[in-house]
Amino acid sequence: MHYRVRIGMYLEDMINRHQGETVIVVGHGGTVNALSDTIFNIGSYRQCDIRGGYTGVTHFQYMGMSDRETWRLHYLSRVDHLVSSYYIQETLLIAFCGIIK
Repeated sequence: MHYRVRIGMYLEDMINRHQGETVIVVGHGGTVNALSDTIFNIGSYRQCDIRGGYTGVTHFQYMGMSDRETWRLHYLSRVDHLVSSYYIQETLLIAFCGIIK
């Protein structure tokens, strides 16, 4: 619980210091879970576990005090950058091997 409180304080600080800017936060899955708990206003005991892939990218957008929502989740633990990278590397490797033969 202490970690989630610290992440919540960090998030508030980032919002206050970087209004209108794009901020990239790099952390482990526990950080993403703690940020999600804070953003979704989850209480002390979460009823759903959030699972993400390694090197997944999560995109939250702070909307401010709009009439609809304060936060918008664009995607959670997106890993398509890994698939694209793998196929590009595999294609280059095959093309390179073809040249060697």
